[in-house]
Amino acid sequence: ELFGRAVPWEEFEQEHQLLSRSLRAQMGTIPEAFEPFLRQQTWDRLILKAEAKRAIRISDEQVAQHLRTQPTFQLNGAFSPELYYQFVRSLGTSPTSFEEQVRDDLRLQRLTGMVKGDVRLTDEELQAAYAATHERRRVAAG
Repeated sequence: ELFGRAVPWEEFEQEHQLLSRSLRAQMGTIPEAFEPFLRQQTWDRLILKAEAKRAIRISDEQVAQHLRTQPTFQLNGAFSPELYYQFVRSLGTSPTSFEEQVRDDLRLQRLTGMVKGDVRLTDEELQAAYAATHERRRVAAG
């Protein structure tokens, strides 16, 4: 349950598969030991998506503009509806579902940007935090 709303198993599974695909694209195969990490990342992403959905609006035009600029859907420097629909079919989803995923990703990007924009740390504060964390790890390991 997130923010008082039950999360359907299908929604969790879909997000888990998206993250699995992304990780496989980066690593090739996913070691069994990564599964707990992947499950936690799935919940973290669902939490962030829920918060972003509550706080940030992305219009249909913003989604369309984003899709038009993606190299995956470009043919000779222009958006190709054929490439777009081939890509969506290859994912085994509908354009509506895919565009909602894109909308969620754009919300997450905006939320992340807002949070990063609010963080103000000097180099000295960052170095002190790193040193304190590193020192605790050394003491815990030693």
